Amino acid sequence: MTFYLIFYVTIVLLLLLDLCARNIPLPSVRQRSPFFAIAVFVTVFVSGFRYNTGYDFLHYVQFYREHPPAGMEPLFAYSVTFFNYFTDDPQLMFFTYSLATVSILLLAIKRFTKYTKTSFLIFLLVPGFFINSFSIIRQSLAMVILFYGMSFLILDDRKGKFLIISSVSAMLHYSAVFPALLFLLGGTFLRKEYRLNTLIGLALLSLVLCYFDVARFMGCFSIGRYSQYIDSKQAISPIKILILNLFVFFLLLNRRQFVENSSDTFLLNSMFIGVLITNFFSDFLPLVRFSYYFLIAEITLIPKLIYAFKDNNMRCVYLLAFMCCHAALMINAMLVDLNFDYYPKMIPYVNYFFK
Repeated sequence: MTFYLIFYVTIVLLLLLDLCARNIPLPSVRQRSPFFAIAVFVTVFVSGFRYNTGYDFLHYVQFYREHPPAGMEPLFAYSVTFFNYFTDDPQLMFFTYSLATVSILLLAIKRFTKYTKTSFLIFLLVPGFFINSFSIIRQSLAMVILFYGMSFLILDDRKGKFLIISSVSAMLHYSAVFPALLFLLGGTFLRKEYRLNTLIGLALLSLVLCYFDVARFMGCFSIGRYSQYIDSKQAISPIKILILNLFVFFLLLNRRQFVENSSDTFLLNSMFIGVLITNFFSDFLPLVRFSYYFLIAEITLIPKLIYAFKDNNMRCVYLLAFMCCHAALMINAMLVDLNFDYYPKMIPYVNYFFK
């Protein structure tokens, strides 16, 4: 756990140094500030060169050395075959997927918002995004690719380009098909603003359906590996569910502060769908991962809320509050990992060069 604390402190310090450098009244210094680039490099180094770290690490090592089983997503299978032409060391796969995930994430963030650094930090702090990418490498890459594709659908209404990008995402992980179709076909509804009472009712309904185990009944109609997920009950903490619901409704209550257009409304409604999925499948942790495709919208919405305030003191208060909240969730995830009887897991972190 100490390693992760050092990592996050390092990233925050680098981002603060970048902020200080950009406030120096010298144009040459502002343009050449290297600190954010260093933060990105450190992030890729930590994630790309992890070794025996992550719940699915050994599974992917097996996939690499014995080739993916039949039914595995084609783009992943082809990439493994391609990497094997160069080396039989699976570290090339882990590094390439980590580099691609971070790179495409930054492309997506820059498409959606000018608050790149804050959005990047939030991504790192959400346990389901960055830390989880150590394990679910295919879905994490598929998630950021689809998020990048969403920018063309939402901002430019370029459905053709979205279809191409979302197809690439789905060929990495089939779970991307559902959110891609929802974004494409439900765009009109996602751009609408709904009454808060309606959204509260839907959230409560999703919790009631979870209580009556409707998700398990629906699992009878699922196919492939998803039918296996519904058979193993792995519940999320009720406190986490409560925090997520309160967090999203806090954004909804304050939407007048930062929602500027239908694109922002689209993203906020996407987040709400992520909450509904989390509530409904809260007893089945692997299926909750579907929500990540929707909840990732928060990394662009939270900075918009923070910087919507004209008063710098209010900005600092909100920024600190959100960072503390996300840091607390990350620390909780690390503590859960410490008590988890599984190998390999997130703790201890091991690096390929220092194993």
